[in-house]
Amino acid sequence: MGLVNTIYPTSTHNRLEHSIGVFRNCCLYINALYNDPYNPLFRQLVNVNDIKSLLLASLLHDIGHYPLAHETEEVLPELKHEVIGNKLLENTTKDKDGNTIKNIIENDDWGWGIKTEDIKNILLGQKDENTLFPKKNLKKKMLSSIIDGPIDVDKVDFLIRDSKNCHLKYGEIIDFERLLSNLTIIIYTDDNNEINFSVGCYEKGQTAAESLTFARYLLYQSLYWHHTVRSIRVCYFKLFTMLIRLIRKKRNLLLFLILIS
Repeated sequence: MGLVNTIYPTSTHNRLEHSIGVFRNCCLYINALYNDPYNPLFRQLVNVNDIKSLLLASLLHDIGHYPLAHETEEVLPELKHEVIGNKLLENTTKDKDGNTIKNIIENDDWGWGIKTEDIKNILLGQKDENTLFPKKNLKKKMLSSIIDGPIDVDKVDFLIRDSKNCHLKYGEIIDFERLLSNLTIIIYTDDNNEINFSVGCYEKGQTAAESLTFARYLLYQSLYWHHTVRSIRVCYFKLFTMLIRLIRKKRNLLLFLILIS
């Protein structure tokens, strides 16, 4: 929630709670799409490894999130938490049993038995560069849209969770059950005239999808972009920008660490 808790003191929920909530929503999305009675596309395209990769991506989508990440990213785009998260998946730090996170993900005997690269592709929605003519991997784009898209599992969780914890009513207008019962995979052409697969919904679920979009709009107006929060953010931007200029001028990382400690 960043600096929002300076205005809404009950917003004390954390990334662990959110990640578990996103994982739960992802399980519900997969079940709904796999059992879509009218459109078998999802069921025909995915295999067990794809589902496992998607579930792990939902759990790990915010692994690179650090305090005040969204605010810091506006000053230093290279510190985007998504990029840091993907680097952490390759981190060589070992747990008490001597295993890295990559070992746990890729081990066939006691781990998840999937490739770390598959999770990274879902999280970043990468193109397939291993061909003579690079093109979008439609299946990976489809899976990525479930984690990061117009009606993704991430938004459903944080909009409802943030609203509830801040004692606002806007999250209650989201008709999640109806949205879930009308999920499907849609095929569309983007602005570059390229075909894409994405999670979407049937016409019967249009109002449910719109309720999610409208709740997001209301929460941005009253919570995330609260006028006092924005004022504090501007102060943070000014301070952080000044520190970055000082560091680049002096090239002294120790000074930076002393200033923020």
